[in-house]
Amino acid sequence: MRHFFHLLFFVLITGSAACGDSATQIKHHDRTYFYRCSDSFEFVARFEKSAVWVFWPGGSAELPFIDSRRKNAQVYRGDNVVFFFKGREASLQENGTFYRDCRNDRRRAVWEDAKLNGIDFRAVGNEPPWILEIRGERLDFYFGYEKKLYRFRAKPQTDPLEPRTVFESKTANLPFKVILRPGPCSDTMADEIYETSVEIFFNDRHLHGCGMALH
Repeated sequence: MRHFFHLLFFVLITGSAACGDSATQIKHHDRTYFYRCSDSFEFVARFEKSAVWVFWPGGSAELPFIDSRRKNAQVYRGDNVVFFFKGREASLQENGTFYRDCRNDRRRAVWEDAKLNGIDFRAVGNEPPWILEIRGERLDFYFGYEKKLYRFRAKPQTDPLEPRTVFESKTANLPFKVILRPGPCSDTMADEIYETSVEIFFNDRHLHGCGMALH
């Protein structure tokens, strides 16, 4: 609930809106990883050119690439931090403590990637699959198994009668409307509970899904 109203406050103070849409194809690049280690330690690795940013509870560091000869791992080293990268597997040494047997949680990594890309709110739905990403007044809607991207701009509106936020693009050829309500909301296919319930009206379809604020 707190994050929902944090999002509501954010979108209310952004600038004026315009309306439009476009369609392209999304391209995915594995550059953000969310690792869960054997001792319940978790951290995020984000690759940027020849370095990697590592975020862990209580700290972060930018680590330059060192070599790729140690146990078939790419090694990144900074002050008191060493990151050993093997793709889906990794290890992290921080201030003398070694975290081993770390494995990438791909589902969680997608959400962390969106957060680091500056997305304010993200939601997902199934049958047919779709993804919604909101950045201020820009709404990126990925629809179907081919993940075709439709881009809209819409100013958020509040409802005085109930706690919800509405985005509505009134483009003549492709109307698009999003309604966000406080959850909890259950994604049964992913076995996840999210804080916000999402309704989408798109191209004569009424879609349901779940999401959460990322900032």
